[in-house]
Amino acid sequence: MILHKIFHIKQPVAEAKAMVLDVRAYRPRLEDIHRLTQYAGDESAWTVSLPGNLTADLRIRGIKSNRDNLVLFASTEGDVQVEGMIEFVPIREGLTQVEFTINYRLNSFIGRWADRFTNLMERFVDRQLVAVRAHFEGLETSASAHRASRRRWVRRLEPQSLAA
Repeated sequence: MILHKIFHIKQPVAEAKAMVLDVRAYRPRLEDIHRLTQYAGDESAWTVSLPGNLTADLRIRGIKSNRDNLVLFASTEGDVQVEGMIEFVPIREGLTQVEFTINYRLNSFIGRWADRFTNLMERFVDRQLVAVRAHFEGLETSASAHRASRRRWVRRLEPQSLAA
């Protein structure tokens, strides 16, 4: 299945690319990624929690691109086959559009079935991109902060007492 997500960073292209590719800077915000190990070159190993209490291990390597504003990657082994790209498009000075495109296939039959009906991978990718974007905008994204803001919102919707 193919996912295509877009977000904007208020930085020039070169700085936006450096910020997005430096996972160590925003790694603590990625709550569903349990282990991330960088190896020599452009290779890394990931252990992630997908919605529905599923866990996936995968190894991803970078692929050389002839365009400076394009980053290509693919998995070499693991529970998920992944191919993708991150493209950095200048919108105007100081604003960059980041396009994240991923083609994935879960190796497990049960995982593929669950993903088809519940969009496991899309929910996982959305959650990680929200955390990345919030990092660049300086926002809090933890699950507890989300629950707290939701509670505040729910409280505001409670009807006022009719006894007056």
